[in-house]
Amino acid sequence: MKIFNPDRLNRIHRFIVVYIALHGYSPSIREIAADLGVSVSVVFYYLEKLKTIGMIDRDPKISRSIVLTDPSLWKGVTNVNKENLTGQKTN
Repeated sequence: MKIFNPDRLNRIHRFIVVYIALHGYSPSIREIAADLGVSVSVVFYYLEKLKTIGMIDRDPKISRSIVLTDPSLWKGVTNVNKENLTGQKTN
């Protein structure tokens, strides 16, 4: 049984928002897992939570199908770059 961690849920959601703003498409499950240092199954668990509370929509049969459901989530997402995404500067 997985233990729900609201901080992890928020980190996954923020990663998705910034990734989409930076790349124009959603991240893969593996990219989310690698960035957060968790397993793919943990990411699946939290994506289902995000879908249940209405923050995202996704088709688990289609790669990179995560869609943000609330346009207001984009407020404040400006000047996005790889530093915002990973927390580390890139050259």
